[in-house]
Amino acid sequence: MGSDAKIYCLATNPCHLWDQARGLSYLGRQVIFVSGYPRNRLAGDAHGCIIHSISGPTLLTYGITKILGRSGSIARRLYNWQDRLFDRATARYLAEEMSDDESIVIGLPGQCLESFRVAKRWNSRCFLSHASGPIELQNRAIREEYERMGLEHTSILTSIHSQDRLEKEWALADIHLVASSQVLEQFLSLGFADDSLSLAPYGVDKNVFYKKERKSKPGDDFIVLFAGQTDIRKGIHWLMDAWSQVCNRVDWKLKIVGPSSPWLSERLERGENLKGVEYLGSMSQAKLADNMRSADVLVLPSIEDAFGLVVAQSLQCGTPCIVSDRVGAKDLLDSRARGRVVAYGDSRAIASALEDIERERPIVSDEFGYQEAAKTLMARLNVRK
Repeated sequence: MGSDAKIYCLATNPCHLWDQARGLSYLGRQVIFVSGYPRNRLAGDAHGCIIHSISGPTLLTYGITKILGRSGSIARRLYNWQDRLFDRATARYLAEEMSDDESIVIGLPGQCLESFRVAKRWNSRCFLSHASGPIELQNRAIREEYERMGLEHTSILTSIHSQDRLEKEWALADIHLVASSQVLEQFLSLGFADDSLSLAPYGVDKNVFYKKERKSKPGDDFIVLFAGQTDIRKGIHWLMDAWSQVCNRVDWKLKIVGPSSPWLSERLERGENLKGVEYLGSMSQAKLADNMRSADVLVLPSIEDAFGLVVAQSLQCGTPCIVSDRVGAKDLLDSRARGRVVAYGDSRAIASALEDIERERPIVSDEFGYQEAAKTLMARLNVRK
């Protein structure tokens, strides 16, 4: 594929494709980001991306779900309607925009069936970008943990799109892009061909998640950070179990960032193992980045996590991470300076890793911006600079 090939990225909301599009544009690629967001919401930091906005269905869907809630059957039907209308409008746009020139189309599952059909008429290459692994495998892992804890698993993950629609998109895709080796292995287990899958990890916005000089050393307060959904899926109960083993020191602090959950609320009300724990609730990305820069380590002991963007964000802030071996972003922790990968469900291993990090106080010097990630993605697209 030539260096002048246009790259069309299609997504109703910015998500990871927006960062990938900006990264490719930063590297000099001609990128058109077709978005369900209004253009003025994105144009301020586009890095040269051309933005084509198809915002009607998305704005209407977001407005209704803000009133009715974002879960439940009504919300799922609305999101499905949004994605189908977005896809049809995008297909019409591509039909008018495309020519015999080389081009690449990158879309999200459930949002690009008609667009891929148009692209194929122009012999364009189609890439389907999966933000997570197969739902049935996610549900299995979560259900097993709930059963182990003697709890009822009521939050079953479901797709808003029909299996028939998804399989038609799969068939049209030249390559399936995944962010981690974990998700790649999951798709292989379902029978996907090895040469149909390609690994393209995510990067983060370095304007928000950036490094600054840190002087933390042994003897200073040791700050541990958790960021994400505060529920069992993210393994926060394993972190709390580990914390009960190490929190007897006055200079150890655990900060929890994220929306509250029934599990966390009950734990906070009971007051169990809360020495040194501070619950900060939800916060903006800028405030999250500030907390990452002031922390000594981030812990993400998830039951199942296709990637775990907070890991890349933390590393970009210079802060090492401890993750379970079920977190896709474990791929990034390939040195002791970046952190540790521990066996899922092993609270003693988490505690031991915390003690290691406290002694060593490593600072991550590598870069994890979307500009760096775009170099990997560009190689996957088979585009030469």
